[in-house]
Amino acid sequence: MEGTLLNGAMLAGADLSGSNLAGAAMSNTNLAGAKMDDVKAPGALFFRANLSHASMVRADLTAAVLMEADMKSVNMTGALVTGIVERRSFWCNTIYADGTLRNEDCQIGG
Repeated sequence: MEGTLLNGAMLAGADLSGSNLAGAAMSNTNLAGAKMDDVKAPGALFFRANLSHASMVRADLTAAVLMEADMKSVNMTGALVTGIVERRSFWCNTIYADGTLRNEDCQIGG
């Protein structure tokens, strides 16, 4: 699937483990709850993609672009994130590559 245009695709809950998504375009793609462990996605574009609750353990996201992506409750433990570009993405209860918890976009209701 290298270089594939997956814009608008419904891949919620899909098992993409180990897939080659290098350079793939995923604008408005629904990947909620997808299993993406060990996926190879260097240079991939995630624009307004829903990745909430996805598992991205050990994913290669080198130089990937995350723009306005929903990263809520994503597990990115051990992911390769060198050169990753992040712009206006939503981070809440997200386990980042180094194991730290990213909660900067969580809102406490009242």
